[in-house]
Amino acid sequence: MRISSSQIFKVGLDGVIKNHAAVAKSQEQIAAGTRVLVPSDDPVAMVTIQRLELNISASEQYNQNIALAENKLALEESLLQASENIIQRMKEIVIQTNNATINQTDREIFAVEIRERAQELLNTVNTRDSTGEYVFSGFSGQVQPFIERPGGGFSYQGDDGQRDVQISANSFMAVNDSGKSVFVDIPVEGGTFVTSAASNNTAIPPAQITIGTVVDPDAFAVVYGEDYQITFNAETDIVPNGPNYTVRRMSDNFRPVAANEAYIPGSNIEFNGIRFQIHGNPQPNDDFFIKSSRTQDLLTTFERIALALEDDGNSTAGGYQRLTQILGDSLNNLNNAEVRNLTVRAQLGARLNVAESSEVLNEELVFQSKKVLSEIRDLDYAEAVSNLTFQIFVLEATQASFARVSSLSIFNFI
Repeated sequence: MRISSSQIFKVGLDGVIKNHAAVAKSQEQIAAGTRVLVPSDDPVAMVTIQRLELNISASEQYNQNIALAENKLALEESLLQASENIIQRMKEIVIQTNNATINQTDREIFAVEIRERAQELLNTVNTRDSTGEYVFSGFSGQVQPFIERPGGGFSYQGDDGQRDVQISANSFMAVNDSGKSVFVDIPVEGGTFVTSAASNNTAIPPAQITIGTVVDPDAFAVVYGEDYQITFNAETDIVPNGPNYTVRRMSDNFRPVAANEAYIPGSNIEFNGIRFQIHGNPQPNDDFFIKSSRTQDLLTTFERIALALEDDGNSTAGGYQRLTQILGDSLNNLNNAEVRNLTVRAQLGARLNVAESSEVLNEELVFQSKKVLSEIRDLDYAEAVSNLTFQIFVLEATQASFARVSSLSIFNFI
């Protein structure tokens, strides 16, 4: 068989290139500290490496989520502790004022403190977290949860959403509680009512209805569950002419409870054991509503206790008896709010315990995954250096052989 000079050069050059590539590959592996640089190095190992890297990345992200959740839950717990302290002080005031030895002046002084405590609670429940979002707004983190109503009292502006974060492959954890569930939907003793104005009223500026209060629990208990509509009539409906209104019960085709009552802005409107005021200048056909409710927000409870203490009729025998009943019911309402507070705090504690155990589990998963990953991917330096030394030896031999062969020529023997 004849072998041409070009074949000799090609075989020799291919050998040099092949061995040089092997040396370069070993050097790259040593520099990177890994034996699998590209999928073709070990396809099966590369699939396992990618799966392990994804597991490690996911577990580390879960722990970041847990750290965020722990911060949010710790802040919420501290706010609930602060609100608990305020509730405790309110209970002390209610017990202290439900006493015949306390005169009306003292009760009004306590009412001032109650309003200050209400402002303290308002600031507490409107706290923002480190990300700038309101803690108790539910999903609506940029919306201030509680605002003061123009007619008195407070209104909840958030929603009842509860945010979740993923803390493991199959687990999610709530990182907040809405203000509605914690401070608004509080069961009340004997029921209560809420007031509102119709959205299509025409008075400019809009007339405002106050939150009102129960001034005769026994009378209110008889009609509890009924809803009422207060409609303002034409001024010519009464003599002498002037603003007037009619109260209708909504359960029986809007049957009138009180008809064509003269209206004096800001004066008490009282029927069936409840009292409230309407401020402003309502126009004919403007409507306001009184609706029964089984729940009452904590801030409104504070406001109604203050209103009860400020009632000038407390000094009479009948007035003091009604005040005693109102304060007794208010104490039960505060107890209900305290139970809700403690229940939510217990849930927070349980979530923090879950977060802690999940964090430990994720760390263990990361450790074990990195251990297996190291076994599959990492380079055995002793073996790699030995292979490199041998490959360099082979490369040098190949280069020397190629040099000797390439220098041969038939003309050397002529």
